[in-house]
Amino acid sequence: MFIQDRNSWENEREIYNILKPLMEEFQPNILKFITAQERNKENRELWIVTEYHQLGSLTGYLKNNILKENDMLKVLSTMAAGLS
Repeated sequence: MFIQDRNSWENEREIYNILKPLMEEFQPNILKFITAQERNKENRELWIVTEYHQLGSLTGYLKNNILKENDMLKVLSTMAAGLS
């Protein structure tokens, strides 16, 4: 994340740190958090490190692909399960 997004980075880091034990034990539909770090003091890089997904992020995937109705229902179903 860019330094201008520091508040978002801090919020996301805090949420992941608080919920990490619960997410790992009970929810397979939530991306696994590894760590959050502030890197490169000169350029002030803010990193959120998560597990690797071969197809990339959901946002990136949806920008480059059109989902069939069944695939969209599966995405929505797993998102709802993660939120519940």
